[in-house]
Amino acid sequence: MRVWLSMMAVVWLAGCPGDVRPLGDENMGTYVFQAQPQVVACQLSINTDPFTFSGTMSRFRDGGHAFLLLQGKNRDAGFDGQVFVSAHTADSALEECKPCATQVQEIITVALLSKSQSDALGGQCPPNPLDGGVPAPNDAGITGPGSTDKGFDSVRACGEMSDVIFATAANGETCPEKCTACSFRYQLTGERQ
Repeated sequence: MRVWLSMMAVVWLAGCPGDVRPLGDENMGTYVFQAQPQVVACQLSINTDPFTFSGTMSRFRDGGHAFLLLQGKNRDAGFDGQVFVSAHTADSALEECKPCATQVQEIITVALLSKSQSDALGGQCPPNPLDGGVPAPNDAGITGPGSTDKGFDSVRACGEMSDVIFATAANGETCPEKCTACSFRYQLTGERQ
């Protein structure tokens, strides 16, 4: 696929179990994300075209832990009632960075929009979903994302994904300079399946 899959899949797909279920006691939905590159600060030969991926969010209703199921692996996450954050670091084999070992640190941060919040925004993500762009719950019928008797109320996820590549030298080796400062940021728009 693209940058995200090509870098992170090396670890995820090695030993990927067959039927992995979301963790927790509440499924918050499976979302199909469109990732549009916003900032690319990297000299590596990595494809930075827009791409699509899907992930399932889940949590423990008691306010405990949250999770993001991506590529058959459950990742730790957090959810504050509006914003969902998942950070993950994985080894990555990048030929251009040999003899150094490389890792990719990825952070996905999205605001989950309830149906009423999405309707108030015309069924679109706001330009600044992580900085005041999502309508707050109020007495006029706008509710935040959350548990209902029909399941978790969220129809859209809006935010960003950042990937940073780190190179580590061993035995006095020197890493290629282009491997020591490489980062990407993508705008994410996700619709619930």
